[in-house]
Amino acid sequence: MDKILKVKGFGEVAVRPEKICVFLTLISTNKNFKIALSEVEVQKHLLFESLIKAGLKEESATVSHYDVRQEYEYPQNVKRFKGYRVSEGVEVKFDFNTQKLSDLIEQISLRFTPSISVYFTADRENYEATLLEKAVGDAENRAKILAKASKTKLKGIRHIFYGVNDEATVSYEQPEGALMKSASFNDVSVDDIKFYDTVVVEWEIE
Repeated sequence: MDKILKVKGFGEVAVRPEKICVFLTLISTNKNFKIALSEVEVQKHLLFESLIKAGLKEESATVSHYDVRQEYEYPQNVKRFKGYRVSEGVEVKFDFNTQKLSDLIEQISLRFTPSISVYFTADRENYEATLLEKAVGDAENRAKILAKASKTKLKGIRHIFYGVNDEATVSYEQPEGALMKSASFNDVSVDDIKFYDTVVVEWEIE
């Protein structure tokens, strides 16, 4: 029966962010559905104005979700209709540039105060080869150490098992209603984005 040594290798790559994603939630609640709907449309128009003023294009914004629901309140445990809650999620994506991010936040704050989350991302595919090289190299180093410690020899690779981990992001969340006109990201230290991957390498040993 063949003797087998199975070792897991780990690859890690730390890169600078390539993209900024600003996620905004536009919300209005009103007993009149048409008014609630129109108020969200007004917010979207204000957002587009902010984009242009910040040097961005309207095409950089996309709608991620749209939701309409009835809301109720319960004064003295009595159910009472509060209104129609209309919410729309909008994602603005552009190349990494903290000055443009600061300009956008400032322009938005001059017009309205939506809930905002900011994500810094990078394209994992650009680093796939490096990740795999590091993971396989790590597995080989571990195998050599184990073989030496157990006084055996590596004969050759039998199988390589591979799986991909999820994309990583770095984020900053702006609490609802706390948007400041003086908000600036120029001095914010943004962490590197880290991608991880693993391989399992199976060696035949003597």
